[in-house]
Amino acid sequence: MPETSIVFPRSVGSTTALKLDDANTLQLFLVDADVPLYNVSVGKVRFFANADQVREQVAAYHEVGNGSMPAPEWKWTFETGFEHSVDGHNNKGWRLTSLPA
Repeated sequence: MPETSIVFPRSVGSTTALKLDDANTLQLFLVDADVPLYNVSVGKVRFFANADQVREQVAAYHEVGNGSMPAPEWKWTFETGFEHSVDGHNNKGWRLTSLPA
């Protein structure tokens, strides 16, 4: 498998694209610069991922070799903080959860 160079967007709201093959292009949209966290889309597949997870998914895409992006084994969720405090101030942020196998 060839090493793929990924250019990640650097400012919130910006987008970059990576051509995976003749049929598919991966789009990266920077959602949170602190993590950093990206909204990733390839065709109809969409998910949130950090930079290492993006690299992992691109490698998995090439490894599978059937032109489809495998589903990630994780899920990023945004906790508003309202579940834990009255004003919602203390616990806002992204949380990574693993999906059952």
